[in-house]
Amino acid sequence: MALGNFNGFLKGGTMTSARKFPKLRDDGSFSVTAVFRCRDDQVDIVPSIADWLQKWLCEHDPWVFRWHGGDGVRIETCYFGESFHGTPSVAMSQDGQLVVVFEARSLTLHWKDWLVRITKEMAAEFESVEGLIRSY
Repeated sequence: MALGNFNGFLKGGTMTSARKFPKLRDDGSFSVTAVFRCRDDQVDIVPSIADWLQKWLCEHDPWVFRWHGGDGVRIETCYFGESFHGTPSVAMSQDGQLVVVFEARSLTLHWKDWLVRITKEMAAEFESVEGLIRSY
């Protein structure tokens, strides 16, 4: 893969400061925190979601992308471990919001794809998770 402009991440093979989100650590890794609104009666949902995430990753990793373009179909295999350090951590904040933290590796290409897919499927699986409030 040639190093070029990588989402404002690399320019000429070096880190740039133009990227504002997510904030990079010195080694190029970063974390993304997704915060969800939950129903009040579901404060004990954290273990269930943590178990679900573990099982989901076992069933959906690797992920095969099929890109359709003018030159046909390109198939790409993506591994969660190439983008992230382990299973996302899950906690409940004091104000009853579900917090999911993804620890991403440096130079990851598909972190957004994984993040969107996992959070959408998690919200669909758990009725008590009512929606993404913010991510940072």
